[in-house]
Amino acid sequence: MKRPKEKFLQELSVPSQSCWEEGTIVCSKRNMIKSRDIRRVIGAIIFSLFLQSASAQTTCSWTTPPPSSVNEKTQQINGLSISCPGGATSTAILTSSVDSTLSLSIQLVNGAGTFPAFTLTKGATQAGGTQTLAVSINGASVLTGKTYVIPQTVDIGFLANFDVPSGWMDYSLPPIVFTSVLNEERSLLPNTVVNLNAKPSNCSVTVSAASAFSFLSSPTIVAIMGPDCSGCAMVDAPMAAAFDVPVISGTNGNPALSDKSVYKMYMRTLANNDAEDSFLLSIIQYYGWKYVNLVTFDYLPYGDHMYAALSELNVTVSVNLVLQSGKTTYTTEFQQLTKSKVSIILTNVYNNVNLDSDAMFRTAVALNMFDYPFVWLFGNPSGDDFTSTTIVPDSKKTGHFYFRRSPTITNAAWRQKVCDRLNNDTWMTTNGWGGPYLQRTKGLTVPTMTDYGLWNMNAVLTIFYALQSLIYTQKIDFDGQLLYTTMRALNFTGVQGPMAFDSNGDAYNVPAEGLAWIPGQKFQPVGTILPVIGSQFLKFTPNTAFSWASGNTTQPNGVICDHNCGQGSCSQPGTCICKTGWVQDKTLFLAGGSDCTIALCSACVNGQCVAPNVCQCNPHGLEATVVSSHFHFNKQASMTKPKRARKHLR
Repeated sequence: MKRPKEKFLQELSVPSQSCWEEGTIVCSKRNMIKSRDIRRVIGAIIFSLFLQSASAQTTCSWTTPPPSSVNEKTQQINGLSISCPGGATSTAILTSSVDSTLSLSIQLVNGAGTFPAFTLTKGATQAGGTQTLAVSINGASVLTGKTYVIPQTVDIGFLANFDVPSGWMDYSLPPIVFTSVLNEERSLLPNTVVNLNAKPSNCSVTVSAASAFSFLSSPTIVAIMGPDCSGCAMVDAPMAAAFDVPVISGTNGNPALSDKSVYKMYMRTLANNDAEDSFLLSIIQYYGWKYVNLVTFDYLPYGDHMYAALSELNVTVSVNLVLQSGKTTYTTEFQQLTKSKVSIILTNVYNNVNLDSDAMFRTAVALNMFDYPFVWLFGNPSGDDFTSTTIVPDSKKTGHFYFRRSPTITNAAWRQKVCDRLNNDTWMTTNGWGGPYLQRTKGLTVPTMTDYGLWNMNAVLTIFYALQSLIYTQKIDFDGQLLYTTMRALNFTGVQGPMAFDSNGDAYNVPAEGLAWIPGQKFQPVGTILPVIGSQFLKFTPNTAFSWASGNTTQPNGVICDHNCGQGSCSQPGTCICKTGWVQDKTLFLAGGSDCTIALCSACVNGQCVAPNVCQCNPHGLEATVVSSHFHFNKQASMTKPKRARKHLR
């Protein structure tokens, strides 16, 4: 029975009803409710509710608790039951902290009950993760438990190249197909499918940035693979980091991307171009070339590493030529190279948005710069362009160098599966890669797969291994930063061999092969390139004979002289260095004749100096004698007086 209002007010020490009945906000001081008494009453009520709640929590428990982990959507949770002795016939409701679709209600019998079987779905912004299952009775939470939801799918963005057949064949399709192979094998992620969602980058900063932003606008994308070109990565990677999304590429070589102060969540499955330079430097070091010309382009100029390394090897850069990308010929620029009298040329120019290597090849052929004694050393992907171009006749490719990574361990099975699918028109068409994408697929073999396709396949593998660690081994919630850190820490066997990353997120170099163009065989291995312990340099060791340009068997010394050096050698650009005891013939030299043709003898009595310290008798028959304080001669010969020749009778 309710207490009379008057008694209630009296208990609250309110002497008058006027304020209560009239609802007056402002009352006289003697009629005002004592606020401290009200606070005491309210506090007592709250404490009473707390005790009730605490009592309820201590009397409920799991009879069958939630499993530690469960597969999303496909694995049912059966027999989840609770016991609440004080709950009698109460209604218990089960909900999830993430899966908003879960709401199960059961009627307890004698304080116990079992929820019907159910499945869980990951959150819209999660790649799986921990969910809290809460049981409530009469609106109050009485019991909680946690379970880790293994995601059914994980979404990855792929900034790919679909601009030209070489783009989709060399860059894009191998990792896409490889993802399908790993998804079907189920060896790394048994109950999870990785969706590799491809959008165009096409080596265009604007196209790539638009695609990247589209990925970043999706809450399900946990990482981005690509883009295809370094210039695009310089825009896309910082933008992705702002969204806490890591970027991993298998095709970017620019050393600037190693700067962690700018590209904080970027990594790559290849060594940067500074490390690639070491392959070419090993060849220069072996042959002892002391002068080189660098040919690069404003799209990707050589970095400081090349200059520092060349300087350490006492190699002089005669001309550092930076070509303007997009020109159709470079005649004026290449004339600087021919005037330098240096025949060793290092280049990293390749066809990208513009056909720059085509323009370079066309110009060099016109100026006979692939003939002896020129030697070209191609970086990646310049060598790929040189191998496939028809602008340079095969007869003029002889004796020029390229390099190819040659890992000691390869996974031929994975590579073969990728080739089999790329060569299968039915598979390609069924999976959405028919039409123009069939142009270059047939005939692909494991040996003809390019480094770029393999590096991108390693990028896919890096993501799979990281997800395996986070989702299946550790079963922990992760954000973009943790995913990036996990990928960086990996050490595994990839499709090309051992894969590991340095502190900048760049893959470590692997052993390589030095390749030279051999007539009828194209580029063939002619030596090994191996790391040197304790040194930043690599060591090139030839193991196969080959010819230099124009079929010449004599190693070029790297410099050019316009005339015959005679008793000397062309050791400096355009300059003959005479052997000891020989000097230049200024008259012949200025006339374009031989150099180093005058022998040194201080004086020849009745003869002429024909070699250092060698006098030839004059035509009158007198014995010639060398008189010199600069040379040491036989004592007896030096003390013998010249003999007069006998006169012949007429």
